Amino acid sequence: MCAAAEVELRAGDSAAAGGFARQAEAEARATDDRAALAEALELRGAALGPGGETRGAGGGAGGAGGEAPGGEGAALLRSAIELWDDIGNPVGAARARLGCSILTGDEPAAEAARRELAALGVSPAVGVPGLLASKVTGSREVAIVTLGRFAVLRAGEAVPLAAWQSRKARDLLKLLVARRGHPVTREAAAEAMWPEEDPEPLGNRLSVALSIIRRVLDPGRRHPPDHYVVADAQAIALRLDRAGVDLIDFLRVAD
Repeated sequence: MCAAAEVELRAGDSAAAGGFARQAEAEARATDDRAALAEALELRGAALGPGGETRGAGGGAGGAGGEAPGGEGAALLRSAIELWDDIGNPVGAARARLGCSILTGDEPAAEAARRELAALGVSPAVGVPGLLASKVTGSREVAIVTLGRFAVLRAGEAVPLAAWQSRKARDLLKLLVARRGHPVTREAAAEAMWPEEDPEPLGNRLSVALSIIRRVLDPGRRHPPDHYVVADAQAIALRLDRAGVDLIDFLRVAD
């Protein structure tokens, strides 16, 4: 029943997920299966989200409930945290803490939970059940795909080739990705982009390519120019804390 609840969560049917999670909770209480109860409470919290239900939380372990921040969903997750801590399951407790922090909008606590999960060898995107996982992995507005065909995603949608006014701008972004966040000097970037050409006009060409990259990554100009790509008179670098790169994520998980 827990597995069915998570399937429904990932399919986007919160009502069906909540139904399965409540069944799992009732069965876990009847059989005194505390680990299953903690998991069921997590899934109910994920299905409810911050809004909660009109009825009580079902007397979850630890008695969490009431009008706590994050609604009933967060209250259920707090009950799960208490159970996981009591059982001695640090992964479950950290995962529930992350979910609770997301629902309450406590980003510092969420970041601490992500670090805790990483220290335990767990990917937060895998560790948080159901819909909460999408809130973790979807937190970046821009993502760059390098494993396979190169692509830039904005809000999960691929930027069409027509949006790029210059192939050289795409090449410059690839170069910045390959640097993995480390700066590249303007001179080295220009030489890599236009080898064996007169260096005199290359500075202007590089600036044009940089402007195109910034316009593609942030077409609505919602952020300052250096939000995704920082640049000064000497060097250029991609901000990996703001633009996700699948290669970097892969290497982090592999480590």
